[in-house]
Amino acid sequence: MSETLDEESRKSLVLYRLGQAESTLQDAELLLVNDRLNSAANRIYYACFYATEALLIKYAIRATTHAGVRQMFGLHFVQSGKVDTKWGRFLSQVESMREGADYDFFIHYDKDELLEILPKAKEFISILSQL
Repeated sequence: MSETLDEESRKSLVLYRLGQAESTLQDAELLLVNDRLNSAANRIYYACFYATEALLIKYAIRATTHAGVRQMFGLHFVQSGKVDTKWGRFLSQVESMREGADYDFFIHYDKDELLEILPKAKEFISILSQL
């Protein structure tokens, strides 16, 4: 989709996705405060996903699935050295948490664990926003 957009439309879509990332991260904070931990894990992942999508859109890199977004991020930004490898692992970690929260009947995340991940998600989004 992003390769068919003109420059102005691409910029608008990037800003939209970054705005989604920020508001979704705020949702995660509200869910954490209210002990809705699995939902918070979901929102943390989606905040990071939206920021990653924004980065790919900015550079007209096409990905149509979650796995594709992760793969293109790894190929174009992690493997190239533009982003530290720890952030590639982080995106995989939060995606795995989201899948567990959404699909595993017996996963219940620990609030302290999510409170540790939240500032990392903020840093991840900030780094991607600067690229």
